[in-house]
Amino acid sequence: MKKYFGVLLGLLFLAGGCSWSSLNPFAEKENTVPAAESGVNHYLWQGALDKLGFMPKEIEDKSGGIIVTKWVKMEGSPNDLFKVEVKIYSRELRSDGLQVRVEKRQFKDGKWIDVKADKALSAGIEHQILLQARNLYRKDLLSNKGSVSYTHLRAHETL
Repeated sequence: MKKYFGVLLGLLFLAGGCSWSSLNPFAEKENTVPAAESGVNHYLWQGALDKLGFMPKEIEDKSGGIIVTKWVKMEGSPNDLFKVEVKIYSRELRSDGLQVRVEKRQFKDGKWIDVKADKALSAGIEHQILLQARNLYRKDLLSNKGSVSYTHLRAHETL
């Protein structure tokens, strides 16, 4: 009887999620990301590239999660130049895993002068990147019929 109890206890220990998960055939496998893809969340990265696609890039470093555009003139603002810097900090699809900074220059008295860009512009670009990332994620879910891993999302967040 003690022998069967010990075997049953051992099986429960293994099936219940022991710390030796490699020995547990029922344990959920951790999502391991290959080193080449381990930089930042794919959806945030692609969302940023999609939304900043009309601007030439100065820096585009996926492993470091940094996109910096060149100075560009926007339609309707001939005396202004804008430069956008996007930093992606997370491997998860999270709203706080992204930061956008906009720099602005104005042409005055024959030269370009650095001026403070409106914070609403940075927030607007960040919002558009997050919406695009969410749409890309949902598109993948639909096209793969649920085979996309959820490990890059936090359980308490909804997109």
